[in-house]
Amino acid sequence: MIKIGDKEKDYLLELLVCALKGTELVPRDDVDMKRVLKLAVKQQVYTAVLPCLEKSGFLPAEDKQEWNSHKLSEIQKNLIISSEREALCKDFDEAGIRYMFMKGLIIRNYYPQSLMRQMSDNDLLYGVEKRDALFEVMKKNGFYMCGTQSASDDFFKAPYVVMEMHKTLFDDECEVKLDLDLWKRAVKCEGDNSRYDMSPEDNYIYSLAHMYKHYSSSGCGIRFICDMYVLHYSDDKLDFDYINQQFKKFEMYDFYQKVMRVVEALFNDADYTEDDLNLLNEVFAGGIFGVPKTMEEILKENGGKFKYLFRKIFPKKEFMYRNYEYLQDKPYLLFPTYIKHFILRYKNKGKGAKKTLKSVLKN
Repeated sequence: MIKIGDKEKDYLLELLVCALKGTELVPRDDVDMKRVLKLAVKQQVYTAVLPCLEKSGFLPAEDKQEWNSHKLSEIQKNLIISSEREALCKDFDEAGIRYMFMKGLIIRNYYPQSLMRQMSDNDLLYGVEKRDALFEVMKKNGFYMCGTQSASDDFFKAPYVVMEMHKTLFDDECEVKLDLDLWKRAVKCEGDNSRYDMSPEDNYIYSLAHMYKHYSSSGCGIRFICDMYVLHYSDDKLDFDYINQQFKKFEMYDFYQKVMRVVEALFNDADYTEDDLNLLNEVFAGGIFGVPKTMEEILKENGGKFKYLFRKIFPKKEFMYRNYEYLQDKPYLLFPTYIKHFILRYKNKGKGAKKTLKSVLKN
C-alpha cells in the first residue's frame, strides 16, 4: 500500500482501506490515536473509520469517549438535516419544482454505511423556471437566503442546516467548464414527485470535476479519493467510453488518471510514481477542502481592499440581472436591489460577516 511516511497519516490510510474494503485491521501500538482523531476530524472521515476501529477492538478505552462523542454529534446532525430535507422535498413535489440530489447525498449511498460519508451541507440541483416558487417553499420552512451566486442559491436554517440549491454545476468564474445535460440523461423517480436521479455516469464525472475544482483552488482532502474509489468499484455498470470522452472534452483526463492511480495504489496495492505520492501528500496538507487562502491573498487577487469591498456590495450587473429576474423588465430598480442583496447576504451572517470585515480592514 502506498505510504506517506508519517505514522498517524499512514494509519489513517490503513483505517480507510479496511473500512471501505472490509478487510482486517492490523494492530498498531506505536500510533498516537489522539492525532489520528484530529486528522480524521480535519479530513471529515472519522465516521468512516470508526466502525472499523470498533470492530477491531484496538481503540484504546481512554480514546473511545472522544471518538464516540464525534459520532453521536454527527448522528444528531444527520437526523435534523434529514428531517428538514424531507419536508422541503415534499413541498418541492407539491409545488412542481423539479430537483435532483448531488454530491454527498448521492455518494453516501455507495459507502458500506451511509453515515460513513460525512456531509457539510445538502446540495440539490433544481429547475430555475420555478425559482420564485422555490423561494416561497424555503421561506415557508424557516430558511433564509445566506448567499446567491451564478451557480446556486444558498439557504440556512438554525442550528446548522445548509441547503445549496444549484442552478448550474459551477459558477461562471470557476475554471472547470463542465457542460453536461444532466436533466436530459437523468431518470425521473417513480411516484407522484418531481425528483430526478442523476445518471451514474454523470454523477461519476461531476464527482471528479468537483474534486478538480477544489484541487485547482485551495486543495482537497482524502475523502475525495475515497469517493472516487467507492464510485469506481460500485455495482453500477458504467459507460467508461462516455466518461473518458467527457473528461477529455473538458480537459480533466490527465487529472482523472492521476487520481485513479492513487486510488489503485491505496486500495489495490498497485505501483505508483513520485507524482502520485505528491498528490497524496497534498490531500493531507490541509482539511477536506485544502488550505484556505489568506485574506491577504484574496485581496491581492481582487485588486486590493477597496475593489474587494466594492464588488461584495455591488456585484456585476450580469450577476444581478441573472439572480433578480425582475430587473430585466425594471432596470431602474437596480440600485435598491443592490441594497436588498446586501441585506439578504450579510444581515443574517452576524459574527461571520463582522469577522470578514475586520480581516479585510486589517490588511
